[in-house]
Amino acid sequence: RGLLVGGVCVDNICNWKPNLTPISDDRSGIINRRNIDAVHVFVDISGSEVLVNRDSPQYHAACWVLHEDPMRTMPTDASFVQRYALASLYFATMGERWFERYSFLSGHHECEWGILRDNKNTYGVSYCDEQYRITAMDLSRNNLNGSIPKEFGRLLRLIQLNFWSNQLSGPIPDELFDARELVYLELSSNNLNGTISSRIGNLQKMTYFSAPDNNLTGAIPEEFYGLQSLRTIHLDGNHLSGTLSTKIGRLSTLEYFTISDNMIHGSIPTEIGDCSFLRHLWIKKNDITGVIPLSITSLTELQQIWLHENKLIGSIPAGIGALSNLEEFLVAKNSLTGTIPESIGKITKLDILWLDNNNITGTIPPRLADLSSLDELRLEGNHLSGDISSLFCESSKTDLSLLSSDCGVGADPQITCTCCSECHGPFSSNVRSGPCPSTEIEVEIKFDESLKLVHPWLLGVWSLLDGRSNVILQGGPYWNNLKTQCSESECVFRHHTCASSSSCYAMKISYEDEDNALESYDMSYIISLGDEAVENRVLDPDYSFNIGNCESIEVCGEEVDIGSNERIIFDSLVKVSGQEVLTRKAEEQSSQYNAACWMIKNDTMKIDYSNEYYIVQRYVAALMFYTLDGASWTNSWSNGTGYLPYNHECEWNGITCNEQDFIININLAGNNLKGELVRELGELIFIDVLNLESNALEGSIPLEISNIWSLEVMKLGSNMIDGRIPTVIGTMSKLKVLDLHSNTLSSTIPVELYNINTLEVLNVTRNSLVGSITSEVGKLSSLKKLDLSSNFLTGSMPAEIMRAPDLTELILSSNEFTGRIPLPSSSFDIFEHPKSLE
Repeated sequence: RGLLVGGVCVDNICNWKPNLTPISDDRSGIINRRNIDAVHVFVDISGSEVLVNRDSPQYHAACWVLHEDPMRTMPTDASFVQRYALASLYFATMGERWFERYSFLSGHHECEWGILRDNKNTYGVSYCDEQYRITAMDLSRNNLNGSIPKEFGRLLRLIQLNFWSNQLSGPIPDELFDARELVYLELSSNNLNGTISSRIGNLQKMTYFSAPDNNLTGAIPEEFYGLQSLRTIHLDGNHLSGTLSTKIGRLSTLEYFTISDNMIHGSIPTEIGDCSFLRHLWIKKNDITGVIPLSITSLTELQQIWLHENKLIGSIPAGIGALSNLEEFLVAKNSLTGTIPESIGKITKLDILWLDNNNITGTIPPRLADLSSLDELRLEGNHLSGDISSLFCESSKTDLSLLSSDCGVGADPQITCTCCSECHGPFSSNVRSGPCPSTEIEVEIKFDESLKLVHPWLLGVWSLLDGRSNVILQGGPYWNNLKTQCSESECVFRHHTCASSSSCYAMKISYEDEDNALESYDMSYIISLGDEAVENRVLDPDYSFNIGNCESIEVCGEEVDIGSNERIIFDSLVKVSGQEVLTRKAEEQSSQYNAACWMIKNDTMKIDYSNEYYIVQRYVAALMFYTLDGASWTNSWSNGTGYLPYNHECEWNGITCNEQDFIININLAGNNLKGELVRELGELIFIDVLNLESNALEGSIPLEISNIWSLEVMKLGSNMIDGRIPTVIGTMSKLKVLDLHSNTLSSTIPVELYNINTLEVLNVTRNSLVGSITSEVGKLSSLKKLDLSSNFLTGSMPAEIMRAPDLTELILSSNEFTGRIPLPSSSFDIFEHPKSLE
């Protein structure tokens, strides 16, 4: 009994209304024939398996078309398939919960399932052509929950489709890419997942593809780059991986290319220079490596370049000044080197310039003062010098909403700036690099946008203070800094910084409203410190509260109160080492505990408690003594007593300091040091020379050693150090000598080391290194000596090694190298370069 379709008996599968069974229909024969043909169409589109599932959206859509649709369309009508596809979408996305149903599932023609708003835009089914075939749909912000059914791809005349800002999930169905007329596809701000199908190559008329803020994965398919009509690609905020194809140059009409906040790696292809109409290039927060391609300077239509928070190296192209239309140039938080190009001063439309947290050197070019449109300038976290005051503070360009640099106490080199809104330096707690050993403190402030409508002197200012009453975070409605985002109704400030889990922090909020011009003081906040959170609203002109550990605590067996010198020391050290290792029981006491208690209970030297760096510096020096068996050193700091001396650490054997009493040189070579290097060593950020060779050090090289941005010489040879060479050493842009010989280091030589263009000596002889040497070794342009001998290295030595003009020693013996020995191309200098070849 029933109708056999696709090997499945479609009979009695709807024994309640709605009913799919064509045999059970007791109407006239012509109606019976309609139902039989209809089921064939449904199975052809959706497959028989889904139609026998009484819970499927397709089942409900088919039953509605077959028995409930007032139009009673015939299977041969174009409307039949359109109404089935739309009904499938309705049931698949919980249409009964849509904010607006747009006459869906009504007796009107499906081209009338829409609403005109503002006498301008039609939502729902927006447009149909002269044959009443749907060409445009807009279901944005309509609370669609569920997946896009594949049946939707049967709207073959669709030109525009907008699903922006819903709750759509599941993959983008392959069948959607069969709508070859599609020009505009908007899928942003949903929960779509899966990969982008290669069938997207069918959409040769596509000009706009947008799917940011979803959960898409996989690589951008190669077929994408064949859509030569594309003008806009938005894929930000997904989980995309893979690399950018060199075929990107085929997108000659591309204007907007935004792929920020993904996991894309590899370099930016040079071929991007062929996208001559490109205006917006957003690739921030990925894993992009390599250099900024020179070809980018030919893209004269560019208005925005967002490359910040990647792993870019090299320098900013000297020809960047050719981009006369550029308004935003953001390359912060990379590993860029070189100087700031003078030509950047030619970009008179430049509004935002972020160069912070790189390895840029040299002086600040005076031509920055020519940037007449500049509103935000970030320079901190580099190795720049110069006087910003003469460029901005003493000229008409004093109205920048943000100006930040390394003008804080202890910055080296220090920049002079009397009008900077942010001054950074080693004593600023919010510029510490690496993970927080203790905890983080997070601040979220919301205030009414109307506060910005009053005069500037009616400010609502909030400040977060540490235990020494130093301001570590500060803001307010008139503080147009980069961390504040404003909408029509409110502004939100979000920030986090490393904190001490043992500290007491104070939040103070005040309004300067002498004339009572403000009707209300409406500001809400959420402050989080570890697992503790405080949330409230501020309705008074002056308000304050505390968060954290604001009671006395036990330190080294004694109770210490808030504000005491002992507590200030302890809280500072907790931020560096974490609270757990500083509060262990007697039988589990750590070296960190011993060093901290020596400072708190026994040390008689007076410390400048206002500068946290001096506290941390003395602690790290003491920690080296306790960790590396200082009492047994050949030339011990204890002078035979077994205890640390009370004089300044700058006077201890093997330590050299500068005029500011910052440690700049530690030379304890051949001094019988035993044990593992502690990660706290990375807190001594002003060290130029670290020489610990010819000792009995063991364990691995701590990653935090890369925080010593000023380090030029690192000698750890002739020890028992094992593990890998940390890749983060490749970020140490001032390093000239890296000597790790005669240890038990294993794995490969990280290619990141080849990014150190200041490196003159690389000595890794007598280890257990494996793998091959890549052609990127040619980037070591300052190299004078390379000793790779006595390892297990394989492959051939790349000829690019000869690019180092001053190379005098190349030692490759006792490995498993093959191939030719690289030699200079000219016979004239064969005896000069290199002088020693083994």
